[in-house]
Amino acid sequence: MALKNYCSAYDTKMIKKYFTSSNILILGFCFLAIGIPCDGFLRGFENVGLMLILTASFLNYKEFAWKKLFEPVNVMLILLFFLCVFGYFYTDNLIELNRKSALKVLLALFPFAFSFTPIITKDFKRVTIILFLVVTASIGLLSCLGYLLHFDEYNRLIQESKPIPIVGGTMHIYFSMILALSIFLGLHLLNQNFKIVLNSWADKIILIIIILNIMMLHVLSARTGLVSFYAVIVVLLLRYSIQSRRFKTLVGGLFAMLLFPLLMYFAVPSVKNRIKNTYEDLHRYYTGDYVGHYSISGRFETWKVALHVFEDHKIFGAGYGDLERNMESQYLIDDTRLMREESLPNCHNQYIETLAAHGIIGFVVFMALLYFMTKLVRQMPCNNYLLLAFLTLFMTAFMVESLLEREAGLMLFLFFFYLIKNSAYDTERNTSVAP
Repeated sequence: MALKNYCSAYDTKMIKKYFTSSNILILGFCFLAIGIPCDGFLRGFENVGLMLILTASFLNYKEFAWKKLFEPVNVMLILLFFLCVFGYFYTDNLIELNRKSALKVLLALFPFAFSFTPIITKDFKRVTIILFLVVTASIGLLSCLGYLLHFDEYNRLIQESKPIPIVGGTMHIYFSMILALSIFLGLHLLNQNFKIVLNSWADKIILIIIILNIMMLHVLSARTGLVSFYAVIVVLLLRYSIQSRRFKTLVGGLFAMLLFPLLMYFAVPSVKNRIKNTYEDLHRYYTGDYVGHYSISGRFETWKVALHVFEDHKIFGAGYGDLERNMESQYLIDDTRLMREESLPNCHNQYIETLAAHGIIGFVVFMALLYFMTKLVRQMPCNNYLLLAFLTLFMTAFMVESLLEREAGLMLFLFFFYLIKNSAYDTERNTSVAP
């Protein structure tokens, strides 16, 4: 009996030692760092990761600071979720609304989870980012290998406005955003006052991974990630040059930014084919030719349809349950240049999607969310340039893709926003300080 009691006490002691809120939190971060790049086949990892973070938050109940939950960004995210739920008062298609509500609940869970977590230290952040970099690079390398093995076939796909398949099944647009974000996260680990500093062999490996991810972003040639990536570079160059008054850096940086894509155009066939396809896509649209299966032209047609849906539902929007049905009807009413099987089921523009789904009220809430997020760039004592890169990346991509309408996009956006925002515990030498 005494031995049994001793073993029981020992087990309890071990559980308390290892199953702490901090250990559960970092485990949740690791699951998300792996699951987000592998969304196509490890989506369950994302959900497990979020559940672990929520568990860590509950275990940290003694440190609950409820005022954190009511910070402006959290309030706006939760309001967006309730706007989706509000659709139950006027939506006919409850099956679709149930599906959307189950997805959009992430908008409420992430603010709650990250309002009560234990302190997210520099080590937590570093482990998470490195794991994210390694997994992303691994998926990217395998996908690029697939491109080389099916060189002619995949280049033909690009000419037909189709993507290079991503190993594991992660959608190409989302993976391009993952690649682009991984580059800036990696640079953050190496940055000391806008200089890359390599203090260890691990830093050298991180630099190699960053270079590989830049190359793979171009080889896989998804336009959303590429355009957003270069938009971030322009914004960061402008901010740094204006604040430091080093305008030669701006000129040199812009020149390098123009030179590198030009070199990639001549060196990488997928880049050349994507640019040619983009030209043909736009040419067809503006000359009135058939535009079926052309992605940019398809987006233009879809945006017009979605804006017409908004005009019929200005205040509260069509609601997520009925949005797709309304768009299908509007395609016929507008007599678009797309056949039924070519029409896009969502708006492929987060701003227009929010207008059509939630009307003016939802659009105001969404823009307020982005405003409060951007405001943090000046308020945060650390990591502010990384937050600026993150927001620029997404606000640019929102113009051509409804990133918050899939689990992969929501997880990517919400997790890394809170990781950046709540991990501002770096020493001053490892970060740029807001003006």
